[in-house]
Amino acid sequence: MLTLKELTKTPEWRMLTRKQQMFVATYVQNALDNQAFDPVTAIRTAYKCKNDRSALVMSYRVMSAFNVSMCLSRCFENDPQQSFLAMLCRQITKGTITAQQIQAYKLYANIQGWTTSPVLQALDKAKEMGYGTHGNAPKYRPRHKLDNLKRTNAVLERRKKEAEAQADAFNLGDFEEE
Repeated sequence: MLTLKELTKTPEWRMLTRKQQMFVATYVQNALDNQAFDPVTAIRTAYKCKNDRSALVMSYRVMSAFNVSMCLSRCFENDPQQSFLAMLCRQITKGTITAQQIQAYKLYANIQGWTTSPVLQALDKAKEMGYGTHGNAPKYRPRHKLDNLKRTNAVLERRKKEAEAQADAFNLGDFEEE
């Protein structure tokens, strides 16, 4: 693991905004001092948050930011190409990659010299599969979310039938002869 001083000399560090630098510095320093990875404390140091819950939510967003992700992977001495590929796969799987991002990632891969790498192959495959078309990627829904959606639809359908049955009973009761 790189020290904070070594990390500040890397090109990945220079790509970060000031707040992202403060977040990464606090996150890394906590890891070095306490052997504890605490993104909430790092977020509260770098950003204004109302409470720990909002800091936790914000930490997921900041940690998944491209620049922060690449900087942290450099800090933990992971292979940058593998880290980039993992981040790319997450975006493709979540269905959040756009055509502009694919082009930007291709440019980044070329600048890094990864011209014959799995990264470019993954980007080309993503484009072939229709990811990034019309500015939006097709949404991927995990199986458990599909199951929840089916159950919710079934409950709504059942409630609709019950409401229709009650309405029919109410209407019939108004016209019954005494």
